Amino acid sequence: MPAQVPSLSSDLGSKLRAPSQNSPRVASNQDANITKLNQQMDYCKLREKRVKTGCLFTLPSSAVSHIRTSQRLDNLKTMEIDIKTADGPDPRKRSLKSYTSMVLRESSLTAVSNIASTENRYRRAFKIFVLLFCFTGFFYQSYTLLVHIFQYPTIVDIRIETPDVIEMPGITFCNNNGINRKKFCRRFPTRCYKADEEFCNKYPYYCEGKNRTTLVPYEENFSLVNNLTVKDFLQIGQYPRELLVSQRGFKEERPKGPFLRAKSLGGSGRMGCYSLFSVINSSKKPKTTQIQKMIEVPALTLVFSVSSDEEFIPGHRTGVYFAIHNPYEGYNPTQKGIFMKPGKTYKLYVTTEKELLLPYPYETDCTDYTELWERNNRTGPRIQEMCQHKCLLDATSKHLNCTTVFNLYPSNERICKSNEFVHNETIKDFFRCSETCKNDCS
Repeated sequence: MPAQVPSLSSDLGSKLRAPSQNSPRVASNQDANITKLNQQMDYCKLREKRVKTGCLFTLPSSAVSHIRTSQRLDNLKTMEIDIKTADGPDPRKRSLKSYTSMVLRESSLTAVSNIASTENRYRRAFKIFVLLFCFTGFFYQSYTLLVHIFQYPTIVDIRIETPDVIEMPGITFCNNNGINRKKFCRRFPTRCYKADEEFCNKYPYYCEGKNRTTLVPYEENFSLVNNLTVKDFLQIGQYPRELLVSQRGFKEERPKGPFLRAKSLGGSGRMGCYSLFSVINSSKKPKTTQIQKMIEVPALTLVFSVSSDEEFIPGHRTGVYFAIHNPYEGYNPTQKGIFMKPGKTYKLYVTTEKELLLPYPYETDCTDYTELWERNNRTGPRIQEMCQHKCLLDATSKHLNCTTVFNLYPSNERICKSNEFVHNETIKDFFRCSETCKNDCS
């Protein structure tokens, strides 16, 4: 139904002041202008029925001075009237209330009513499926978000503690003399010779007395230290009770070993080594010790016995490689340990630090190896370094049936030769496995 046009003549008539009696000419012009305006309005009413548009009414400039008497028509030169159509006003000029109603009408809030009004049952079923799928995805994402929010703290504090009881660190020690000269010559007498006077003058500690003979290995046998195996060491090496003659301050711990460590990556200069308080591949937890805060008391006192006259290679340096490390870690004391000379007393002060990290989705993205160790019936590595060494052991054992001399994970495999390790499949398997070894959470 077309909108009604307001009567402009009555409105203007009430606001146009009657002309002065002293100006009959002006009054006649004013009446003519009003008559002309009424004609335009009548024309607009007829046109509005056919075309939904607005009308523009103009007044001659001569009539402006007589219209100024109305406050609402000051400075009026043109006047535009919007005709309301059946579709309502211009959307750009609609009120906030009507615009909001339109948005809500066209939004997904009325999806249920739209689905209910769908006549085709297949289309209605499809719409119901889409709606349920969207709601399911929304609630699943919301649930996942809430689980992460309540499971992982968003504010992480740095807390420093000084415990009264700490884990006993691991200790690894090796005699620099890989092969015992006396045992070697006793077992292989044909590969040794009697030391002469010249030799005894150069190395007097080899000669036990003037009336006693000393057997010395031939020089071609010196290379045996570069190919030493655990089996060989058990026969011609130094036993743990011969090397470690005393330990005090802590209940006696039986040394674990022997295992081989080399002075170079190529495997030369091999030694038989032992460890204390080490739990690399053990089902036991590390031992603990009480911290003495008031009086400093040595937690452990060790006494080693090494002798120059037992050196396999004449002139070789006599002493013990010694290292203190993480009890979960295999260690090579020739790399980061100290060398202790005979006849000396060494005091070592140990400081332990334990850093706790957070797993994924935090940036640290660590692995709880202790939990994995418990899950695997207390077997397997418990730190990242040992996880990588186990990957190396598994790769070489699978393809070469041996292990490298610099592998620190416990094994009974034979030592690979230097040319055996260069194997493409072995290297690929190692790197593929080591990528899964993340940093330890504790």
